[in-house]
Amino acid sequence: MTDQEILNVNLISQLGLQALSDEQKLQLLNDAANLVQKRAMARIIESLNDTQRDELNALIEKEGVQGEEVGTYLREA
Repeated sequence: MTDQEILNVNLISQLGLQALSDEQKLQLLNDAANLVQKRAMARIIESLNDTQRDELNALIEKEGVQGEEVGTYLREA
């Protein structure tokens, strides 16, 4: 299966979860997306050196920081 085909797969159907309520399906997809996001962020953080990690932590802890700012930092790191 190609990457594009994988992206087009209906996760609910592939897992045989069509019988779930719409609310349960939405919660499952949200949980899966959050897990993927956390794992991706963990891999990104592991690739940073100590200085970059400290800078990222300082940015994240800053009051009112936007996700866009963190994304910009990570793209430039």
